[in-house]
Amino acid sequence: MKKLFLALIALLLPVNTFAQTQTLFVPSNEEAKGKLFIHGGAGTNANQWDPFIALAGGIGAKILVVPFAAEPPYTPQERGPYFVDFLNRRGAVADYAAFTRENADLPENLRKLNGVAGVWFSGGSQTLLRNHLRGTVFLERIKEIYRNGGVIGGTSAGASVMGKVMPAGGVTEGFGFIDFAIIHQHFSELNRQGVLLDAVQEQNIAGIGIDEKTAVIFNAVTKTFEVVGEGKVTVYEPQSTGIRTQIYRAGSRFTINTSFTSGVINTGGYGMGLSAFTASSASIARNEQFTVSFRLRNMEQNAFPGGQNGIALVNNNGNIVGQVMDVRTTQTRNPGTQTSVLTRDCFIPGFTAPGRYQLRIVIRPAGGEWRIATLSHNNAPTSIDFTVR
Repeated sequence: MKKLFLALIALLLPVNTFAQTQTLFVPSNEEAKGKLFIHGGAGTNANQWDPFIALAGGIGAKILVVPFAAEPPYTPQERGPYFVDFLNRRGAVADYAAFTRENADLPENLRKLNGVAGVWFSGGSQTLLRNHLRGTVFLERIKEIYRNGGVIGGTSAGASVMGKVMPAGGVTEGFGFIDFAIIHQHFSELNRQGVLLDAVQEQNIAGIGIDEKTAVIFNAVTKTFEVVGEGKVTVYEPQSTGIRTQIYRAGSRFTINTSFTSGVINTGGYGMGLSAFTASSASIARNEQFTVSFRLRNMEQNAFPGGQNGIALVNNNGNIVGQVMDVRTTQTRNPGTQTSVLTRDCFIPGFTAPGRYQLRIVIRPAGGEWRIATLSHNNAPTSIDFTVR
């Protein structure tokens, strides 16, 4: 126990070695002062509850349980008191929220967050949890608690939803407490390595796989993680030469490199033979779905084997400041003409700052760095003026 509390104290100390760099994915919680307690599922014993309560302030800490991931036969009204009992028996002062999505922002529900130092997302279905709270003032109040130094905890589905995006029958938007990584739970036990690797490659952001009865504590100030519990944590980090894999066990501390896309530059002519680039709208509200389509012609047979492409937001200075998130992508290839037509249903994440941008295509050949596509045929546009509302 002494080692545990020493580790917690160390986690809270400032670390000056982290350097913020320009990346394709701009962290949305740079200003946050809080901590995340992200648990891999399959029950939480005293050794996992104790650090969560300690991070919330220790004995007497006011904690709110958010049980909307509960799946039948369980209900939020049943799971809420279950976790409240766990917390109260260990010295917390806990309550739970139970309301319909339509009533989420009623004053009596928002008042439950007053004075709360810790929030706990229970397990079940991350899709249910996301759909119940996404777009509500209630969720924004939880994020405010995190920004102001509180702790947000969650297990299983309540862990996955904390990431920028989450694996849930595909890849969909999460709550974005950590917006430079995808989180997956029950990791080794359910052999989810392939699912997370596919998501990491598709989204080009890091992946964190957490075993059962194991948690990572993330400090938003120092950008460090610490592992507690019985299992291991697997981290996948995209690199220019592939995906780096690291495995950590209890007591380990680590950071995640968010500068792996810092090579995104306009090289003055790099491109894949762009011959069409259109968007269904040039003015989009954050999280509103829209469609982008473009045609690429491979000018050189070996220029793009196994490569990737995406859409980025570029500011007036020509710097990439954010990512367009895919909901669904279709691609039609014509090997005879070395042409690919891609159609993407996508959205701008809610944490993106409103303003005027350009949509630009970015391309990464196998083993290379991201580049902005600047070549086109027949004067096809290489950018689209774009407003995020």
